[in-house]
Amino acid sequence: MKVGLYLHNYTPVSGGAYTFQLEILKAISELSQRSAHQFFLLTHSHEATLRQHDLSHQLQLIQIEQPPTYSDVPDPHQKGWLKLGRKQAVPAEPEYHGLSTFDQTARKHGIEFVWFLTPAYELTDIPYIATVWDLQHRLQPWFPEVGNLVEWNGRESYIPVYLRRAAYVIAPNEAGRDELLLFYQIPKDRIICLPHPTPRLLSVTAEDEQKILTKYDLKPGFLFYPAQYWPHKNHANLLYALKILKEAHHLALPAVFVGSDKGNIDYLKKLVVELDVESQVHFLGFVSEAEMTALYKSALALVYLSFFGPENLPPLEAFSVGCPVIASRVSGASEQLGDAALLVSPTDADEIALAIKSLLDDGKRQSLITRGFGQAKKMSSSNYVSRVFALLDEFQFIRRTWGSSY
Repeated sequence: MKVGLYLHNYTPVSGGAYTFQLEILKAISELSQRSAHQFFLLTHSHEATLRQHDLSHQLQLIQIEQPPTYSDVPDPHQKGWLKLGRKQAVPAEPEYHGLSTFDQTARKHGIEFVWFLTPAYELTDIPYIATVWDLQHRLQPWFPEVGNLVEWNGRESYIPVYLRRAAYVIAPNEAGRDELLLFYQIPKDRIICLPHPTPRLLSVTAEDEQKILTKYDLKPGFLFYPAQYWPHKNHANLLYALKILKEAHHLALPAVFVGSDKGNIDYLKKLVVELDVESQVHFLGFVSEAEMTALYKSALALVYLSFFGPENLPPLEAFSVGCPVIASRVSGASEQLGDAALLVSPTDADEIALAIKSLLDDGKRQSLITRGFGQAKKMSSSNYVSRVFALLDEFQFIRRTWGSSY
């Protein structure tokens, strides 16, 4: 089959979405020669941007001229899901009258199947694989970033249609599959559980690592939290845990936050002052990939306290470079992390503080590091992509039953 790979216009400041898409695309490029299918990149991004990241040297790029018509993941430079959710008014060519620009473009190039690599998508009449990371707007609608009326209604206007029409829906684990069954009644045999692959971080030398620490005036042994400043990322309860460590256990541990602001950073900076932990907290903003690796390697631990599951990428990144992990005990966490992380209640600052304190024991810390390496190796991007290739092999016998006239 001719398979279109839909790439959303993520940038590095998009965080995990950018990392995930890049990791999957690299694996497709590496493995595409093993597949009988032809792969094409369908994107609104400029070709120069893709080639800058060495994404399309083996795959033909197909440019979609109009902006995205639908997207489950908001663009980081826009506010409000519906700004991407509105259908674009574009003239239809006679032979494709009534089709979206996306379908017009795909059909012109003979695309028979579409793989939406991330939850970003466009509604289409071409058979497709949908990717779902979470349904938190259903599970926790009180968080403003997913539950405000415009956002919630926007998602519910399109997500049910998109998921129910998919040939396959990729969920990260069994917890994610159960949510799809509960909220949208997707037939179970069309839900494929594929865990997030471990991202391959850029390696850095010990010398470069030290230069990066010097740049930010840091010493090894800090708590690290790489996350955009959304309310659900739960930086606040880590700050409360820092206060408990300081007052109850006489431990003034530094914490390093990196990521782009999504509207909550001013609140967090005020909270830092109120809790009297201002001297301990470092807001570094957006950092480069090399800097991210150095910070993971120098940290006492990753403390990832997001309220959202069922899977998250930063714990896998931490595992891969020997950084112990403390993570939220949310649905799906035990499936993803196994016994390689300390799981805590994201609302219990005392439990978070005690978990952090326990990692001052070198033996316990080293045990987590060892288990983390093992967990990271289980989930590779090549395994993920190979599994999807098998789905394409399966579907080609269905797709060959009709021609291009439909």
